[in-house]
Amino acid sequence: AAFEQDAPDDYRWVDNGDGTSSLEAITYVAQIGATKYETFEAAWAAAVDGDTITLLANCAGNGLKAPQGKFGTTGLTVDFGGYTYTVDGSLVGSTGTETQAFQLLKDNKITFQNGTIYSEKAKMLVQNYSDLTLDNMVLTLNNPSYAYAYTLSNNNGDIVIDDTTINANPAGGFAFDVCRYASYPSVSVTVTGTSEINGNVEVFASGGDAKDGFSLTLESGTLNG
Repeated sequence: AAFEQDAPDDYRWVDNGDGTSSLEAITYVAQIGATKYETFEAAWAAAVDGDTITLLANCAGNGLKAPQGKFGTTGLTVDFGGYTYTVDGSLVGSTGTETQAFQLLKDNKITFQNGTIYSEKAKMLVQNYSDLTLDNMVLTLNNPSYAYAYTLSNNNGDIVIDDTTINANPAGGFAFDVCRYASYPSVSVTVTGTSEINGNVEVFASGGDAKDGFSLTLESGTLNG
């Protein structure tokens, strides 16, 4: 169909298939600066070092991956704005083990704040190798078909869990781990503020000298596990 005028802001023309067209409101769920996005995935792909992604609504979609070093200087902040991102689409991870809602690779600085990440599909909600701060977040994995799951797996980097609730998968597994993995140099996790950890915590090292390279600091909060 031919459109005689430009669509107004936040609308687009939709072809009705009968030679007519109508205006449709565009639903945006995320924003970087003045630019709005229809999916969180699109905003995540567009983000560069120093950006803040702000969610504008509850939304659902695919798992998301932060490539090594993409947000390594100033870092990436995701302000969930009180909303929930539900991962119910395709998952991410290493080749052959795409089981994660988020995979945050090393040499990144990432902050998640003010919202919820939820999945009933993932076997690991967040696999983290970055410097990660969780501020006023809720991380919930609810996969009743998988009995050995990690809501948050920390294999490298400095992690701060502040005023954040982490819920272990009800079928089993761990709320989070502190696992110095393979040749990764070190991992430290600090739990502070009014954080609530609902589930067991695993502290572990693989390979090398198991005495070095990992730490867990429980400053404040509640550990139910």
